[in-house]
Amino acid sequence: MNNEIRAWYEKYKAECIKLSDKIHGHPERSGEEYYACSVTAAFMEAQGFTVETYCIPPAEKPNCVIARWGSGSPVIGVIGEYDALPGLGQKAVPYYSPLPGPGHGCGHNLMAAGCASAAAAAKAAVKSRGLEGTIVYLACPAEEGGYGKVHMIDKGLFDGIDLCVAWHDEGPFRIAEFIMQALTGILYEFRGKTAHAACCPEEGRSALDAVQLMNIGAEFLREHVPQETRIHYCIPDGGVRPNIVPGYASAYYYVRSRERKSNEEVIKRLDQTAKGAAMMTDTSVSSVCMGGSWESLLNFTLNEILYEAALSVPKPRYTKDEWEFAEELFRNASGREASEDERAGLLSSEIQKPSGEAFYTPGSSDITDVSQIMPVTQFFGGGTVNGLSGHHWSTVAAAGTSIGHKGLLFAGEVMAEFCSRVMEKPEIVSRAKEEFREKKNKSVAYYPVLPENGKMKIYDNK
Repeated sequence: MNNEIRAWYEKYKAECIKLSDKIHGHPERSGEEYYACSVTAAFMEAQGFTVETYCIPPAEKPNCVIARWGSGSPVIGVIGEYDALPGLGQKAVPYYSPLPGPGHGCGHNLMAAGCASAAAAAKAAVKSRGLEGTIVYLACPAEEGGYGKVHMIDKGLFDGIDLCVAWHDEGPFRIAEFIMQALTGILYEFRGKTAHAACCPEEGRSALDAVQLMNIGAEFLREHVPQETRIHYCIPDGGVRPNIVPGYASAYYYVRSRERKSNEEVIKRLDQTAKGAAMMTDTSVSSVCMGGSWESLLNFTLNEILYEAALSVPKPRYTKDEWEFAEELFRNASGREASEDERAGLLSSEIQKPSGEAFYTPGSSDITDVSQIMPVTQFFGGGTVNGLSGHHWSTVAAAGTSIGHKGLLFAGEVMAEFCSRVMEKPEIVSRAKEEFREKKNKSVAYYPVLPENGKMKIYDNK
């Protein structure tokens, strides 16, 4: 491991933990990361970066940080996130102790601090060695359904960057070799006619009936779409009172598919289902694209460098108290005792060796859009208690403890080491870009899926 990186963490370890705990203790929903933006900006300014902040929809104030240091090429981006999930407020204790409001059920407070620290530590290494290049830290809002990075791409905030590295907590330490699915969020709005549900129901045209019929149609549609397709929905608005025939109702859908092209084919069929429901109920329907993300484009050139960097960093070691916390948290969150095998793997330390082969996962994230416009690699693991579900109070609990802190510090060191190695050997960038171009030549040209522009903007990145 680079000595300058090690020295940086010895000096600033407490500041990194403080940043994480500030964001954990002040959770904000997607698009509302105003406090996280301000404390992250202050951290990066204190580390000698030139900082700019931006408003990414639906924000009313700055919620995005772009911090730069250095000059010339290569230009390496380090991606962080800091939005929380609604309804998951939780104390950092190993049992359910809810707090009002959102909580970091995906550990984004750790990601914000860990990735910020990586950029700062890489700067220290590059500066001490007199290497040429630029480091950019991108603190991205609204990953949890807000498509923040897609908006950032559309605004040109990723322009000029050669490649990006990121980290996501949870699970064993590993390099991302999975392809996340393309996703589109669509709000279907039905409009009918209100009436007294008891005295003159024949005068009404129920928008809620239309929503229910559409949802039934979607259930039957599941049999006739590719196996990997995922269709989820909720009803944001289903009426006001039972004695009023609902004149307005809505259904919010997520459609996930292996590729953007197949995703749009499923959406066309879902649109037909909505139109059929409107016809059956004598209502009208309109739809709004709430945004979407693409499938991952993996870069094995960068994955190899990231894995080598990870092997050079000392693995986390956990105390007896941390192991006891993990066992108690597992017991309370799962409702059972961990088995002997499970206990041994509750906290992450070993690094899984990459297979060199891609596989699909049903999840989605807007970092996949970044991978469609430049080479991207991502480190995964640590910061949580393994074997438990994400987007859960147990993740919030662990993310506010020393278990979370050790995850962010290890991941930060790995990413900083990766950046340092790329700066030392710029030919890595050329190899990564060549792999990227070969894969893009075989795929569809990228466009950001956003409410305000749909497919209007085509990116020529071949």
